[in-house]
Amino acid sequence: MTALDNLSPMGPELSDAMCCIVTGAESVKRALFTDGDVHRARYRRPLLLTGVDVGVIRPDLAERSCPCGWSGPASGAPKPNSGASSKTPCPSSSDRSWT
Repeated sequence: MTALDNLSPMGPELSDAMCCIVTGAESVKRALFTDGDVHRARYRRPLLLTGVDVGVIRPDLAERSCPCGWSGPASGAPKPNSGASSKTPCPSSSDRSWT
């Protein structure tokens, strides 16, 4: 999985590239110094994008996204270094829809 952290507003070229990576694409190029050999590279990978304000997301990328938000710690939650554990258990693998 590729993670892009602290993403800023993105242009249409980057949005299109992300769509290709998520849904799968293929790059076909001629091998160096040859006239007939072809080199193919196929790829399809999940992406993890984080950002505070990523701007407007194009509809084709939005259709391939699973957005989630975080509103901050709950009121009354222990503050860091207060002696209480602040670890949150990870979801089990059966809870993940992308596996």
